[in-house]
Amino acid sequence: MITTAPRPVPVDGGGPARDRVYAWLRDGIISGEPEGGRFLDELWVSGVVGVSRTPVREAFHRLEAESFISLLPRKGAQVRTVTARELEEVYQNRRLNEATRSARSAPRVPVPPPRWPA
Repeated sequence: MITTAPRPVPVDGGGPARDRVYAWLRDGIISGEPEGGRFLDELWVSGVVGVSRTPVREAFHRLEAESFISLLPRKGAQVRTVTARELEEVYQNRRLNEATRSARSAPRVPVPPPRWPA
């Protein structure tokens, strides 16, 4: 479990507490501060961010829906590790999306009708 704050928590910044907790955790996970496989303690997160446990739970559910963490019954929230297969699927999807977008965004030049000899 994480027991120390990985970086300073933004105290200001408007918006609902659940959104602040979500953004802070998401940014930390993306930067790799809690490594994959690590458990996040609800009480620790609420204490570090300075919110009650309810916004932390809501942020955990949102992070699980976006596949950043796995919520395990009677164990807590575990940071997911990215597998080689998941990376391969992401890159395949990007390749397909970029090819489709570039084909759709390329200007279409009108072709004049053929001229018949006079």
